[in-house]
Amino acid sequence: MPVILDQLHRLARRHGYGKICAKVQATARGLFEANGYRIEARVPNLFAPDLDGFFMARFVRPERGREGHPEAVARALALLDTVAPASPRRSPPRDMTRCHPTDAPAMNALYRRVFASYPFPVYDPAYLAATMAQGVVYFGVRRQGCFVAVASAEIDHCHRSAEMTDFAVLPGWRGRQLAGRLLSAMEAELARQGLSTVFSIARLRAPAMSVVFKQAGYTLCGCMVNNTQIGGTIETMAVWSKGLFK
Repeated sequence: MPVILDQLHRLARRHGYGKICAKVQATARGLFEANGYRIEARVPNLFAPDLDGFFMARFVRPERGREGHPEAVARALALLDTVAPASPRRSPPRDMTRCHPTDAPAMNALYRRVFASYPFPVYDPAYLAATMAQGVVYFGVRRQGCFVAVASAEIDHCHRSAEMTDFAVLPGWRGRQLAGRLLSAMEAELARQGLSTVFSIARLRAPAMSVVFKQAGYTLCGCMVNNTQIGGTIETMAVWSKGLFK
């Protein structure tokens, strides 16, 4: 800092990128704003108690910053306004297990069936095994020996936070609260490890996971416009967060 800001912009220009995304500490917010970035979401206590995190964006191509489906986004936000947190904590799903590198091929098969495209190569068993080696924790639910639901927690032990991500449930197993119960079990495990903040980035126009997070007591922290290549297109994403300790 601050040299990296010019480097990022040159890189984006060279490769024709439309948007630069940054996750920064509150102490760097002003410098990013002075260099053309705008705040899209604010996550309380992301980096430490009383040290918030900001998801910020610089739109190299202005049209990338304009929502192409404003009516769908408005409908999703209106729906989320009607969702109330659910209690008490949900029981873990039957046959839930922590995943291991040997599970990567079966996990890969599930992700291929659920997503037309995804921002990370979850279709590659080697990638899944490598992320496990780097500390990403995956949990899955098996039925008759096959995975029907999977999710992960990308843990930052230094800042005592984690991203709850990579949720996938086979179509025939949806409507059984598997995602919400996986989320609750993952939160309990992270709390035991001493983490204090969890967050997630979920599709907004397909709000099923956002409903799960709202029911689980997460707070909507903002929306990232035209941010993530998922489901065959670039979509606007909702950012959710929750404190594990009150």
